Amino acid sequence: MSAAEQVDFASLMEPVAARLLGEPNRRLSKPPKDIRYGNHGSLAIDLSNGCFFDHENGCGGGVIDLVASQLNCDRDTAIG
Repeated sequence: MSAAEQVDFASLMEPVAARLLGEPNRRLSKPPKDIRYGNHGSLAIDLSNGCFFDHENGCGGGVIDLVASQLNCDRDTAIG
């Protein structure tokens, strides 16, 4: 089993999102299920499933995808 298979990436979504995106939009967030970022809450973090969807850019995925999206890099670079 590789190191990536041993990591519970879904549980890392909230702290990774906070590190990358800062404070969520409290008015539009609905913890503990989801948190929203942006003035209109267009970036949604689903905490129960550990995934995100960016409604403005039409992309989503897991923690590594969020890192790649926010740092404008590929998945391999996001992991490294």
